[in-house]
Amino acid sequence: MKFTVSRPPGYVLSAIAISLGGFLNGVGAVTEMPFFASSIGELTSFLRGFTVSLIMLTGAFPSFFAGQLADRFGRLAIVAVGALVFAIGAALEGGANKLGMFLAGRALCGIGEGLWLSNVTV
Repeated sequence: MKFTVSRPPGYVLSAIAISLGGFLNGVGAVTEMPFFASSIGELTSFLRGFTVSLIMLTGAFPSFFAGQLADRFGRLAIVAVGALVFAIGAALEGGANKLGMFLAGRALCGIGEGLWLSNVTV
């Protein structure tokens, strides 16, 4: 008997990428870990709050026009682009050794999340 392996549809791959990326949404506890403090530095309460909420601050802007982009290019394409932008931001966060790089990654995650979250139907 011959088994064939087919590639999953694009919406399945996008859903998997988004689901895995959801683990990076909450970073509040990470900022309390000793390794974070030793590599990035101790954060003031203002900076900790800003770091945690930055993903939502930057995610709000693209959500205003993500629906129009989906009408023009297709919902799946915008969800995939949002997941890609989110993944790039997550890679920056994971490789950050300075607070600026961590915040840039966090902001990119927010932009990506604003794109895909506005176009995902439940």
